[in-house]
Amino acid sequence: MKIKNWIKKRLIGFDLSEPHNLLTFIGVSFIVLGIIYFFGIVKLSQMTVIGITLSGIFFVLGDICQHFIDSYELKKALDLKHRMLIQDRWKLCKLLCLLIAILSLIIAPYIQLNVSQKALGIFGTSLTLIAIGFTIINVSLYNHRKLNSFHAQLADEFYKSMMQEHELNELKKGEN
Repeated sequence: MKIKNWIKKRLIGFDLSEPHNLLTFIGVSFIVLGIIYFFGIVKLSQMTVIGITLSGIFFVLGDICQHFIDSYELKKALDLKHRMLIQDRWKLCKLLCLLIAILSLIIAPYIQLNVSQKALGIFGTSLTLIAIGFTIINVSLYNHRKLNSFHAQLADEFYKSMMQEHELNELKKGEN
């Protein structure tokens, strides 16, 4: 096993945990930013907050797109070509959401709009509420997927148990 991992790291040259670590560190950075903002150590412009919030919205929308990509993977009733077409559209939607999320994060803080701070504050608060709504929907979709997976696994295990019991009864009948 150690040799297999060593070969993967050396030949492939990419540790699969790197993107996970990177995203975790970015998330922790935003948590730290929120804490130090609370204590007045840093000042954030309204556009920075709007950019961060927009980014959050589009990251969550990308995750919701992934939900639909995964759900069409399970819809075996659709022919493969049709299923792949729908999945490709959702993948494009996810890619665009991620692009807009990154662009919002990097570009929005530097945009100078000719509107009042009050209007920017209202816009920022509205976006924050929208972000929370999408996040709750995303958690709900995730829980729904997990529950469906659990039910499917439970049904499979029950079916296996019933088949084993049936085979055992057939063996008992054969002995008599």
